[in-house]
Order: sequence, then structure tokens, then C-alpha cells
Amino acid sequence: MTGIGRGPADRAGARGTRAPAGAAEPVSATGATAAGQVAVRLGAAGMVAGAAVPLVLRALGLGSGLAAVLAACLVSGLAVGIVITFVADRLVARPIRRFSAQVIALAATARAAAAEGWPDGQPLWPVTSDDIDELARTAIGVNAIADLLHGERIFRAIVEASGDMLVLLDAVGRVRYMSASFATTLGLRPAEVVGQPLGGFVHAGDLELLFDLLDTYYEVDDEELAANPVPDRPRLRLRTAEGTWRTVEWVVSARGGAPRRGTVLLSGRDVTDQVTLEEELERRTASDPLTGLASRTALLQEAGELVAQSSPGRPVAVLLIDLDHFKVVNDSLGHSFGDQLLAQVGPRLRSILRPTDIIARLGGDEFAVLLPTAGEAGARMVAERLAAQLDDAFVVDGVDVLVQASIGISLSHHPEREEPATIEVMLSEADIAMYRAKEEHLGIATYDVELDGRNTSRLELSAALRRGIAEGELVLHFQPIVDVENRRVKAVEALVRWNHPDQGILSPAVFLPLAEDTGLIVPMSAAILELAVTQAAEWAAAGWRAPVSVNMSPRWLQHSDVPEQVAEMLSRHNVSPNQLRLEITEGVVLVDPKASLPQLRKLREMGIGLALDDFGTGYSSMTHLRSLPVDQIKIDRQFVSAMTTTEEDAFIVRAAIELGHNLGMSVVAEGIEDAGTLAEIVAAGCTLAQGYYFSKPLPAVEVLPWVRAKFPETVAGLVG
Repeated sequence: MTGIGRGPADRAGARGTRAPAGAAEPVSATGATAAGQVAVRLGAAGMVAGAAVPLVLRALGLGSGLAAVLAACLVSGLAVGIVITFVADRLVARPIRRFSAQVIALAATARAAAAEGWPDGQPLWPVTSDDIDELARTAIGVNAIADLLHGERIFRAIVEASGDMLVLLDAVGRVRYMSASFATTLGLRPAEVVGQPLGGFVHAGDLELLFDLLDTYYEVDDEELAANPVPDRPRLRLRTAEGTWRTVEWVVSARGGAPRRGTVLLSGRDVTDQVTLEEELERRTASDPLTGLASRTALLQEAGELVAQSSPGRPVAVLLIDLDHFKVVNDSLGHSFGDQLLAQVGPRLRSILRPTDIIARLGGDEFAVLLPTAGEAGARMVAERLAAQLDDAFVVDGVDVLVQASIGISLSHHPEREEPATIEVMLSEADIAMYRAKEEHLGIATYDVELDGRNTSRLELSAALRRGIAEGELVLHFQPIVDVENRRVKAVEALVRWNHPDQGILSPAVFLPLAEDTGLIVPMSAAILELAVTQAAEWAAAGWRAPVSVNMSPRWLQHSDVPEQVAEMLSRHNVSPNQLRLEITEGVVLVDPKASLPQLRKLREMGIGLALDDFGTGYSSMTHLRSLPVDQIKIDRQFVSAMTTTEEDAFIVRAAIELGHNLGMSVVAEGIEDAGTLAEIVAAGCTLAQGYYFSKPLPAVEVLPWVRAKFPETVAGLVG
């Protein structure tokens, strides 16, 4: 018999398992049902009626000549009764008995399924090929409905187990379905949400983002969507039953085919706590708690944008202010006294600046002022006014304190510069000018290349650096990155040195600013990467495949062929992409994000690791962390090294560790100098550490011997 469907018992037998408890076999045919009894009664009534005809005729006085008729009636009545009984049983009673048995079995099986779960693929109402009639068609329909309900049950079970917030919207943005986690997060009942526009629960400030998001999926074709992509993981604030707001990060999936006029499925994750952490971290890194001024982070952010918009006719100026003899104040009157003095100095300096000017405390007794669109004359005039603000004595704990300052000035553009200086170069130049002002008691000095004592022949040094790059004078030293939990060297960071033919090994502090300023950073970046990949290949040949991290310049990443260059180097040296990690700073977002970000995404897709270096010191850390395709963050040493003594820095480190892990990234703490700092970062949940506590940067030939001596588990079984 060809089966259209097989019952639970049949499938259980085929699979060697039992059917769900409670599944019933069809009932016996001898079991008289009410319908069967009706059929019997109908047959009996026919026979009685046939037998009664002769008696009725005799009672009416009709003659016995009718005996033959009477006998015929008796026989026909009996025959009719028998036929009625047979037909009623076949056409009525048996199908009804079968239907009754099926329903009883269906009910029993349904009860078992509710208690134990329904086996996949089994029809709720078994049907065989002999049963194809109206009743069978009804059964097939019931099975189809049961399959849909079973599929929905599985879907709901998966949804509820995932913990994600799922919302299904119709073509006009109304909620058609919401998961239990969505209701739990907002404290709302399904009846309060389903059928309502999602926009009714979204913060007014996020409505435009929601509408743009839905419009994109409902109304545009694939080409338009590619040209105007939906924001990656948009965040919307949703109102709870208590009237508070929860921030949910969404992943959007269009459904219903193209054009996208069907439904939209939103999968969300509550990131309210993460957003709170991000905002607190931004607040603490963007302002100086002692003076209320901007922090170094905020200054760098604004400066990067302003310098990018500057021109020779509208340069940006940086003023670096250092208080004279402040150390004497700290040493004689105490650090608390010094802090109170600084808390007064900052606001007094700020009081004479324009709203567009930015003043920041860089640390200690050092301040910086950023002046948009200020030439040398304008910058000097502002410096003079700032110095004059310090003429009046400060009163601290009833003590009059006189303060003087030395001020250095640097401009983004000057004739010797082909391109505008980066903010880091400008701060370095302002620092040189400030020390010149201090040493020569000038009060104020502007950076002058000709008077830069460190670079008596800047042009000669630039030419020597260009030659050194071409002739292979750059060398790499490597600093280990240690997994303290597993006591293994996880990776190494490549740090460039210049083996100058006359001056010996030069620190990058001597030549990197020059390289950035002259554009030599581009060929230098390629040369450094070539050296790093070559060394990674040598270690791989020896059996050690630790990833090598290499710092990359934002300017190099602007070039469209960077991914191809990297791929060619890896292929030529037979190095796997996962043996290379490129370290970038947030400057890549400000130099030219349209050029740099696609390059970074391509590199990440190739399997190359990307790390965000100096996290917390750069521009807008939280914003750019979400836009950059990085898989690791490295917390800057200035926060790590101070976390045992400064609660603000300790909070920043702990928050950065938690944030990185929440985003699925690995976190490295740089600048580990002592066991106390290491214990702090481990307690905060960070197990990757780098710093002089473990090792200084080592020449390549010393790395493996050091690893064998300090962390032998790393190279266990390595030959040689």
C-alpha cells in the first residue's frame, strides 16, 4: 500500500523508537458506537415493517387469497431490512467509527505531543492511499495546519532561546510580531505593542533614523541601497513601560523579495549599559576633572578636523603653555596646593579666549590652546594676552602665588612645509619653541626650523632618511605581547629604528615626525611592512607562527593599492594573513576616511588582524571604535601606567577593557612597568599585556632565545 502519510506508530517502528506516549491505535470494529447502533435499528425497523404487512392485511379482513402477497411482503421486508442494515453499516457506521477512532487517536497523540514534544515530520492525522475521500482531504488539511503550528512552535522556541529582541514589521511599520525578550526589556505586554507602529515607542530624536531605515528597505532597489547603505547596526532609544529609555542596537533584514515592500525583521540587542559606559568614558577622556578644561583627547579631535580644513591663507595655530618653576610650588607646598593653583589657572586663561578657541590641559602644568584661522601675528597677540592674565597673583589657602609661563607657538602652514603639519607635529614644534622661550627667558617664541637645535640641518636629515629607506637602513626591534593567563607570548609588535651610518641606532622620535612632515612616511610604511613580513616568514620556517603587529600611517592607507601591496608581500614570503596585524590610530578616520576605511575593510576581509592603537588618547574613541573594522584595541600607556595612582585613569582602563570585550574584541594593555600595574589590569579582566615589565623591544635575533627562557610553553616542541 502506498502511504500518503504514516502514523506515529509506523514512523516510530521504522526509526526503532516508540511513538509519543498516549498515541492510540484505531478502535475495534466490534465496539458499537452510537452511529452503528442507529444503523442496526434502521435494519431492524425494515424487517419489522415487512413482517407486519400480512398482519395488518388480516386485521383489515382481507382474504387469505392474498397469502402469496403476504409471503412476498414478508420476504421483501426481511430483504429490505437486511440491505438497509448492510448499507447503513458500510456507508455510515464504519466511516463514522473510523472517524471516531481517528479523532480519539488524534486527541491522545496531541496530548502526548503537548507533554513530550512532537516528533519532527510525523503527520498529526495519519492518512493512507485507501482513504482519499472528503474525510481524508479534511485530515490532510488538518495535517497541514498542524505542520504550520509545529513550525511556529520550533521558531518561537529558537527565538526565545536566543535572547535577542526580534520584531517583525509590516509594510507600513506596524509591529506584527515581537519576541518575549522584547516585551521583557520594555516591560510591555504583547497586546500593547502588536498592531502598533514601532515609531510610537521610539525616542523623537531617533525617529528620523528609523524612518530613513524603513524607507531604505521598503522603497529602493538594490542599486540605490548599495549607493546609500543603511547605517551599520543603528541604535534606537525605545520607551519602557516606566517611561525610561533603553538603547537597542539593531541588525536589519529585509524580507518579502524585491522590491522590498514586504515585511522587515529587526533583530536587536539591548546596549543601554554599554552606551552608558561609552558616554562616561567619553566624558572622562574629553575633559580634565581638575580644571574643567578640555582634555588632550578633545584637543586632538578638534585639531585633526581643523587642520584638515586649514590652508596657507587660513592656518591653524597651537600655543603650548608651561608654567615656570611649578615644580618648586609642588615640592615646597605640596601637590594638593599645586592642584588648587592649577584649578584656578585654567579658567583664568580660558576667560580671554574666543568661543571658537579651544584650551586644554595636557597634563601636569602644561596647557595648550588651539586657534582656528590664526596667522603668526594673531597667535602671538593671543599668547601675549594669555601671559598678561597670569600677572595678577593667585590666592591659594590664603597664600598669594605669582605665576609666570613660557609659551611656544606652531603653525599648521609655513613656507618650508609642502603639506599642513599634523597636530602631533605641531605640538612637538610648539614644545621646541616653548623650551627655547624658557631657556632664553623670552616668554613667547614661535617655532623656527632654522633655530631648531635638534635639526641643525633638517634638509640634510630628510635627504639622509630618504636614502636610508632606499638602502635598507631601517631595522625592526620586537616587543612581546604576553598572554599572562596562559603564560605564553601571544604576539610581537614591530618597532622601527634607523641604523644611521654615522649616528648609529636612532629612536623613532628623532625621524618619524620628519617622515610625517615630508611625506616620507609612505615609502617608510611599505619598507617597515616588508621587513615585518620577512621576519614573520623566518619565524614560521622555524615553527613559530606568532602574529607580528606593525604600526601603519594613515597617509599610507590613503593609497588605493595598499591591500594589493600587502597581499603580494604575504604571497611572496608564504606568510599566512593571520600572522600579520596592522596597528592604526584613530587618525585614519580624520585624514581621509573615504579612502582609508574601504582599505581597512579589504584588509580585514583578507584575514589580516587590525588593532586600534593608543586607545583613549585619540580623537572620538567611542564613535570611531564602532566604525573601524578592528578586532583588537590597545589601551594607551599613559592611562595604564597611572592606574595604580589615579582613579580617573583606572576607571578609563577598566571601562575600555569592558567595552572592548563587549564588542567582541581582544584588549591589550600597553605600558606595563611593574607587577602592581599588571595585577590591576588582570583584575580588570585584561590578560594581554605589553611593556618593559616583560621586556624592552628586542632585535629579531634575540626574540626566540628570550621566549624560550621566559615563556618556554610558547615554543614547546620547537626545533632549534
